[in-house]
Amino acid sequence: MRVLVTGGAGFIGSHLLKHLSGGNHKVVVYDNLTAGRVGTNSVRGGTEFILGDVRDDVRLTQVFNDLKPEIVFHLAAIHFIPACESNPAEAISVNVAGTANVSKACQEYPPAKLVFASSAAVYQPSARPHRESDPLGPIDVYGVTKCAGEQLVQLLSRRTAVSCVIARLFNVYGPNETNPHVIPDITAQVQSGKPAIALGDLEPVRDYVAAKDVARALINLSTLNEGSLLTTNVGTGRGTAVSGLVEIIQRNWPSPFKVLQDESRLRKVDRPCLVADVSGLRGLIGWVPESSLENELAALLKAP
Repeated sequence: MRVLVTGGAGFIGSHLLKHLSGGNHKVVVYDNLTAGRVGTNSVRGGTEFILGDVRDDVRLTQVFNDLKPEIVFHLAAIHFIPACESNPAEAISVNVAGTANVSKACQEYPPAKLVFASSAAVYQPSARPHRESDPLGPIDVYGVTKCAGEQLVQLLSRRTAVSCVIARLFNVYGPNETNPHVIPDITAQVQSGKPAIALGDLEPVRDYVAAKDVARALINLSTLNEGSLLTTNVGTGRGTAVSGLVEIIQRNWPSPFKVLQDESRLRKVDRPCLVADVSGLRGLIGWVPESSLENELAALLKAP
């Protein structure tokens, strides 16, 4: 298969490429390296890398013309919520205009499948696990951009024969993280040997799903023959509070440490709970997460 991965040098892309590189595929990564890396843990040998921005319509379309991809994984985006909040114009430019360019290229050179990495941030806040049919109602710029991206993919599915998958990813974590989300932030502070670490709100509950499990799900979704459009959650179905993360890390770290609440780290707007109902995904591809949060956090603590 000819496979194009936008944003493939980034966090999730690095895990996706591990799976793709093991198959008989021609894989091309298109990334501007704003956050991504080219090296042992990301874009590996045997994978073609093209330096480019999804906002560059001409260059992106040329890549589609040259490769004629059969599968497109569209991962390129600004994912870090504080970065989106501080520079909404940039977030909209990359996440929305960039997705519009990918959609346009797919119309000109249609692949068999487009897998779009959306986010659970599109949902209206709720205390119960989210189903795919739940109402949308993002509370931040990032969620708004992903809602717009989903609409563009839906439009593509109506206009063409391209089979589209919208994968609403919950809180992805693991090695090669490129943004200072809560898990890499906590582990970095703990590994520094400080007797106390600074955190914001300890109460928000999130569905933490390992990047390698997400990669497996995306690969499996790319092989489905489910018609023109499919929207599905990718999570574990289990919620963990930030305080729960701290407790796991304390069990797996040899030295005790205290937690101090830093008001400057509190977000002006935050959800109390964001957990996936994953019954749809399990029914579609029989996918279940293989990774234990405790084991994965212990491994991250041991990583250099």
